Amino acid sequence: MIRNKKIYFFLIAALWCLPAKADLKKLLEDAENGRQIYALYPQVSKNFASICMDCSLWAKTKSLECKNPAKQQEIENFMRHICWQANLTFWYGEEVAKGIGDIHEGIVIHPNMTPAEELDGCIDQKNNISGRKVGKRVIQGLKGLSFLTYGTVMKFTQSEILRTYSDYCTGQPPVQCPKRLQSLPHKSKSETGSRNH
Repeated sequence: MIRNKKIYFFLIAALWCLPAKADLKKLLEDAENGRQIYALYPQVSKNFASICMDCSLWAKTKSLECKNPAKQQEIENFMRHICWQANLTFWYGEEVAKGIGDIHEGIVIHPNMTPAEELDGCIDQKNNISGRKVGKRVIQGLKGLSFLTYGTVMKFTQSEILRTYSDYCTGQPPVQCPKRLQSLPHKSKSETGSRNH
């Protein structure tokens, strides 16, 4: 058991959705996200890091299987957010999943985003909404089953995502963001230097 909470959150940050570039500033931002999430939603500590890592690895695998290099990061980001929010919705409910998504997108600790970060955040928030919808369908699909393991729920969730978004290899579905942001070219957070989530 890790006794120092700062070290614990730093380790969680190092694993947070497997950041593409693990520089100290990003790790510290993610550690602050983790600290806020665990302070507001302590119940998620049992499988939050596992959900994040498993969804990240699955999304990476799916994006590589598409053999669409021009859209690989876009597909990976889309699938990761859907998986992450769907699983959080299943285990903790829609309200907790939304709260965690808001913190993760910087709405709570970074209210003064640049326009490029705001566009990326808008796209990620739309993906989070889609993920919570999938999560509610997973709840209905598994209703009545008495013994559900983490692995069973994750596999069912992933199959529901693939059923819902069978054309995911074509890229991110169209997203409506505020008009003032629509003229900006969309870049992933790893390209803009922001957190990669």
